[in-house]
Amino acid sequence: MNGALINTRALSAMREKRRILTEWLCELHRRKSGIQELDVGGWVEQEGMRVLNSAVRGALISNWKEGLLSVIEKLKGSTGQEVRIVLLGLDNAGKTTLLKSLASEDVNTITPTQGFNVKSVASHGMKLNVWDIGGQRKIRTFWKKYLENTDVLIYVIDSADKKRFEETGLELSELIDEENLKGVPVLIFANKQDLATSSPASEIAEGLNLHTYRDREWQIQACSAVSGEGVQDGMNWICNNIVNKKK
Repeated sequence: MNGALINTRALSAMREKRRILTEWLCELHRRKSGIQELDVGGWVEQEGMRVLNSAVRGALISNWKEGLLSVIEKLKGSTGQEVRIVLLGLDNAGKTTLLKSLASEDVNTITPTQGFNVKSVASHGMKLNVWDIGGQRKIRTFWKKYLENTDVLIYVIDSADKKRFEETGLELSELIDEENLKGVPVLIFANKQDLATSSPASEIAEGLNLHTYRDREWQIQACSAVSGEGVQDGMNWICNNIVNKKK
């Protein structure tokens, strides 16, 4: 009987800790996303941090999305290397959808970027500050103003929009020639691979003559920003590339 009572109490305590941590994480996510804050009180944050640093952490963390994990790591005082990433591409290529996918946000409500969006994503112990700049023709002339101190360029291509392959190729070539991007690694996302009309990444790479980029590291990654497939593979390449440059 005593054993059963102890187990019941332990289970109740575990549920309470899960509830507190859930409230804490949701509050932090609201603050990160700019949603109106809920007054959950300082005790939630203190108790949430205590639970997070306990043995319960390992059992709970495995099921949380990476976006929330990023918030936790930053608020625990993680001071990893900061990386400036500029996210470019033609309008309707899927840049903002990709950025929201990286931040584990809802990708079902997207509006064209008229200026820029900035989000910080934690990955591999690094803080990735991603600048998403609008891709409309009238905005592209301002791209170069955002290139200074860039560590990595992400260029997004709509793999299903074959009519604009030449246009996007020319824009990429001009970017590669920019002085502020000299030697900067380039990750090209061949997006919208979930569409039946999309071209394979290998075909796009050949059309863009990526093999001629000998002054920098580059990678082309097939992906679908909507489903998230291939996105993390590309980010892993970025993080590994940054780590290798530090060695």
